Amino acid sequence: MKKLITLILVLLSFSRMHAMENEIQKGLTVFSPRSQSVDAVRYQVGWHPYIHRYDHKSWYITTQITPEFKTSFRSNRIAQALFGTNKLFVSGSQATNRNENAILADYFGLSPAFQSEVTLKPEIKNILFTFSGYFGFDQWIKGLYLAIHAPAVWTKWNFKMEEAIADNGANTTFPASYMATAAITPILGSFVSALKGTHTFGQMTEKMAFGKVC
Repeated sequence: MKKLITLILVLLSFSRMHAMENEIQKGLTVFSPRSQSVDAVRYQVGWHPYIHRYDHKSWYITTQITPEFKTSFRSNRIAQALFGTNKLFVSGSQATNRNENAILADYFGLSPAFQSEVTLKPEIKNILFTFSGYFGFDQWIKGLYLAIHAPAVWTKWNFKMEEAIADNGANTTFPASYMATAAITPILGSFVSALKGTHTFGQMTEKMAFGKVC
């Protein structure tokens, strides 16, 4: 009976996890990055028989180079931590059936009629080499040692935004006195391109200097 109950609980937990993977994620307040070199298991692999040698009466040296490749999984959970959701809705102030949680497209220089849906699939990749050295000084003081770790890391973080544009609003202008004195035509056609900060709009005199995403 106990085994049956355990099996049912396991199956229910798997069903819940599967449902969470396919729904729009919401609300996670903590995202805690750490150094790529912090990994106790990788630190021990390969050289653990050659450090902390209880049978050595003289001083000794052990060196090691540890390569590693890392890539992230469950991109929707990373998106949840960074943005609170894995989908962003973007629509202009004049868009029909505007989502109440949508980002206002006008703020990014997009047409007042603009509408799109952005799916976030963040990805983190790391390539690292850790150069390690262990110096045992048991000859002078039993248990005395010096350990050195010097990681060399290449990392790439990519938000991997996939945008589905329902209406780029190319035929809808900004009304006079909204972005400029006269009515102007939006020059940007997607939310992703707007986040690159490569264009000005309205009365902007300089391109975006901070807050760029793509």
